[in-house]
Amino acid sequence: CLMLVILLVLGCRTPTASKAYASSPSKRKFAKSENASSVTRLQSSEPRRSGGTTNLLDKLPAAIGDEAGQEVAVRILAMVNGKPIFEQEVQTASFQQLQATLTMPALERERQQKKIRKQTLEDLINLEVVIQEAAEKLKKVPQTRKRLEDSAAEDFEKKFVAGMIKGNRLQNRDQLEVFLDQRGLSLPLMKRQWVRRIISQEFLRSLALSPVEKINRRQLLDYYNENAHEFVVKDNVKWQDIFISSEKHGSAAKAKALANQIIAQLRDGADFVELCKKYDDGNSSLSGGEGIGSLRGEIQPREAEDILFSMRDGEIAPPVEIISGYHVIRLVKRERAGRKPFNEDVQRLIRVKLRSQIAGREMKRIVNRLRRRAIIEYAQK
Repeated sequence: CLMLVILLVLGCRTPTASKAYASSPSKRKFAKSENASSVTRLQSSEPRRSGGTTNLLDKLPAAIGDEAGQEVAVRILAMVNGKPIFEQEVQTASFQQLQATLTMPALERERQQKKIRKQTLEDLINLEVVIQEAAEKLKKVPQTRKRLEDSAAEDFEKKFVAGMIKGNRLQNRDQLEVFLDQRGLSLPLMKRQWVRRIISQEFLRSLALSPVEKINRRQLLDYYNENAHEFVVKDNVKWQDIFISSEKHGSAAKAKALANQIIAQLRDGADFVELCKKYDDGNSSLSGGEGIGSLRGEIQPREAEDILFSMRDGEIAPPVEIISGYHVIRLVKRERAGRKPFNEDVQRLIRVKLRSQIAGREMKRIVNRLRRRAIIEYAQK
């Protein structure tokens, strides 16, 4: 429901983990409570200060319970401004990466898994500081928050849920939940992480927008000159092809006659793709009439290569004979070897790259600033 999504965005956590604060002159740390289904946090009486990273949390047992069905205690790996990050969150977020390590030798697998879990925890801390900031800012624009939540939830259903059901040959969502549960994963938790990541990304993009929009022509030209190798191209062609089979039409002469008829229609303005659908005896009709290969040595059939590189853009060649029939070919465009000119297409491409680079740097700067302001506590090992 909508209320659940909103609670998730605001940073609410698993109900089996409750916090009880007490005044104590000791260091801040986590300790096991007598009630195995909860987590008790002891905190010093000193006031909080913004910024800094501490290592004051004790790991809780991964599982505490009995055969009577007592709830299992959760395990907290870190706290971000008082909000816990649970081991199950790290496990869920890193599941695919961890799966990829299963074929490694034992020592290498252990090393890689430790590295993956550590990085995933840091990623979740980054996510948490951004989500907390976004939740505060979005209080002023509830319509925007609702739109983001609804869009992210819909995206999760269409891309993740539908893709998982189809990819694993399942019948419905219920089967997917069982499938994930057998692997120690939770669909609601995966949805929560998905929604939070999208909201985090959109929020960061909005903050990084101003520097990105200030890209000017001087910056574009500087990138063009400093990265000249990116704009060097080989001599290449884009072309279209229709194959007429001699065997299918009874003889080579009949195949050539049909090829000439098609050429005449093309020169009168007929659509190449439509004629390809109607007459092609090869595979071109499956790719919209596109010819195979663009560079020298790649063109199929080889008999068409020299002809294509001698044609003008838009030109239609005479029938190209091969052993099994004739090809009708048209050169769409030839791009000669050299450096691409600093035209609108190249400037548009550079702008996209610069936008990505600048936005990435700006978002990283914002996350680092939020981390410095946050109180981050890690579980002791």
